[in-house]
Amino acid sequence: MWNISSELATLLAVLPACMLMFIFWLAQPGDALGGATSRSATTQAVATLTISGSYEDGKHIPPKYTGDGDDVSPLVKWNTMPAGVKEIAVVMDDPDAPVGTWDHWSVYKIPAATTELAEGVSSNRGKKHPTGMLEGKNTTGNIGYEGPQPPRGQTHRYIIRVFGLDSPLDVKAGLTKKELLKAMAGHIVAEGRLMGTYKSK
Repeated sequence: MWNISSELATLLAVLPACMLMFIFWLAQPGDALGGATSRSATTQAVATLTISGSYEDGKHIPPKYTGDGDDVSPLVKWNTMPAGVKEIAVVMDDPDAPVGTWDHWSVYKIPAATTELAEGVSSNRGKKHPTGMLEGKNTTGNIGYEGPQPPRGQTHRYIIRVFGLDSPLDVKAGLTKKELLKAMAGHIVAEGRLMGTYKSK
């Protein structure tokens, strides 16, 4: 008969306990893995906002709101924000620009009770800016709204996005869109968009 040594017998006795400890370690959240927190455990569902304004979604943007016209910001309206929203931010960009996405407008630190940005509230050309909130830099480096003006003969899309944030932003005026999005990361609990198109004359 084969006799198992005392050392092997001891190993076989403790092996099940070691396996259980290893499985328990794998099941631990982020702290057991060097401090990384599981996104699935903390990510909340983002509510969808209904956005409307001076033009319908997917339709042509009136020249009044472009560089070919008065170059004033359009009306942007959204439904009431869900509970827990502390601030609102709005950005507008052109993903079809030849040099890459072109940022036309960003507004942030908007009070949570706000449900619209009135027509003409911002115009870099007219040196007009909204009160009670902050604006960021567009791609040209200016602060305030600069409307669509794509190369002649090209039709571009212009997307306005509205964000509901669960925490006030500790930021200053003049952020780039990239800086704004970084500051908002992890705090977006509601979002909606309005897309318009424009072709320069």
